[in-house]
Amino acid sequence: MNILSEQVHKKFLPLSDFLPTNSQYKLLPFRFIRFDSEQYLLTNLVGEYYLTDRTTLHRFIQKELDRNDPAFAPLRARHFFYEDGETSPLHLLATKYRTKQAPLADFTGLHMIVPTLRCNTSCTYCQVSHKNTSASACDMTNETADRAVDFMFKSPSSHLKLEFQGGEPLLNFDMVRYIVERTREAFPCPKRLLMNTLGKDSNRSS
Repeated sequence: MNILSEQVHKKFLPLSDFLPTNSQYKLLPFRFIRFDSEQYLLTNLVGEYYLTDRTTLHRFIQKELDRNDPAFAPLRARHFFYEDGETSPLHLLATKYRTKQAPLADFTGLHMIVPTLRCNTSCTYCQVSHKNTSASACDMTNETADRAVDFMFKSPSSHLKLEFQGGEPLLNFDMVRYIVERTREAFPCPKRLLMNTLGKDSNRSS
């Protein structure tokens, strides 16, 4: 029984016998920087990374790594190179890259407009260089508002959010109303309207 078993096992060669002895690979885009006194950090387009020493990095760039090198498998799995004749690693890398860059297709959905820099409060936490309530020269003009709204609707995003900042937006409420009406009349794109306000000393109504 043992003799028969041994004869059967001899029919199967080890995996190494089916692998090419001299691997030829092509580098994929990546960057590297010195991480510390002994190691270098490699990164690529899809956010993968690998830490290695200078000697291994040099051998990798010179395409001198072989399959027995400890760095070979992880660098291959993380899309730092692919082997001649392979296509699936490129498709997988492209898929990961598209997924990572997908948010850029919508550019930005949030747009902030400042109708005025005037403010009737002096909050200690506020970072804005606000002006006093009489500084009407710091109010947004219709021309600037039109350009801001036109720019906002150039965004490829299908869901826009418009936020009014200040100063205190209600001190130039006519401009707030103008911008809201213009967006509602001219563009059917779904949007949300927000306002950052304290609502202090304002008798305005929408």
